[in-house]
Amino acid sequence: METFELTLLTREDVVRIVRSELAKRDVERFSHEGLLTAIEVGQVLSVKTSTVWAWRREGKLPYIELAPGEYRFRTSDILAWIDEREGREPTIGEKPKKARHGKEKKKVPGSSDGRKKPCTKSRVDPITP
Repeated sequence: METFELTLLTREDVVRIVRSELAKRDVERFSHEGLLTAIEVGQVLSVKTSTVWAWRREGKLPYIELAPGEYRFRTSDILAWIDEREGREPTIGEKPKKARHGKEKKKVPGSSDGRKKPCTKSRVDPITP
């Protein structure tokens, strides 16, 4: 009798794989002789064009300068860039993504369990005759 090892994927794993495959397919669809515009790179990566330009300026994204102010992005470089980032940890200077579920509440100074204490003071002073 044969035994098989079953690997379960998390939702995040599936999303990451699907996005990676869709990005690769989009690169092939947009590529013109191996070069992409910033608009096309933005569509492939699902980011704004301004983000593509910012990443280019910061040296995060490989590019080719055809002429002053004319930039293109090599298809193979973008695919390699996507593969490098697949499942990686944030580097120094990058903020780690915060989990949307199960956010930790900030502890309140002066309380033993970290929860806020109920307000016992009246917010409005009573009017005295």
